[in-house]
Amino acid sequence: MLVERWFKGRIAKDEVIVYTGMGGGDCGNEFELNKRFIVYAKRNDVNVKRFKADLPLSGRGIYWTNICTCTRAYHEKEVKELE
Repeated sequence: MLVERWFKGRIAKDEVIVYTGMGGGDCGNEFELNKRFIVYAKRNDVNVKRFKADLPLSGRGIYWTNICTCTRAYHEKEVKELE
């Protein structure tokens, strides 16, 4: 994801990897290309140890989110509240 703005936990990157489930019962968010989102994420997830992948699942610039966080489509009112 391309980061337009950080509200907390700023790192030096403006592009990050955000992992989530695929939906259908695994608590994944449904992100759409070219749409804006307010993403609440954390650096590590309890599921990291369960998965095997060719790409890193944790580390600098890698985050996890799911439907139990407040992650949602971009809304200016929420941005104002975060400010």
